[in-house]
Amino acid sequence: MIHRLFDPLMAESARRGAALDWKTSLQELTAALGLGVPEYRIEGTGPDHLKTFTAWVVVAGNRYGGAEGRSKKEAEQRAAESAWRELTAQAEREQAGRDAAEAAGAAWDGAGNPVDAEAGRA
Repeated sequence: MIHRLFDPLMAESARRGAALDWKTSLQELTAALGLGVPEYRIEGTGPDHLKTFTAWVVVAGNRYGGAEGRSKKEAEQRAAESAWRELTAQAEREQAGRDAAEAAGAAWDGAGNPVDAEAGRA
């Protein structure tokens, strides 16, 4: 069931990646995973004519990125790419774990939690 829902989205998102901008790709991914809207934090350092910006992305309370750029937009795009890659890898690892558990005979509830098949509860 999970594969049927998320595999096409993950494949399409991976294929399109930078064809869109990374911020859009990240927002689509976080929406599909039910993680809410990404929030960006930006910090600028240096003199105005040589300013460097560092951006982080906060998704579901977790911080990703830490990417630098010569503009706010560049730093945000780089942070979004980093977050997209981390979240995609995390989702793939979690799916692999669920697949392995299912292959071993474990059952899952609608929220993706293991269920004790004998007791009928999580």
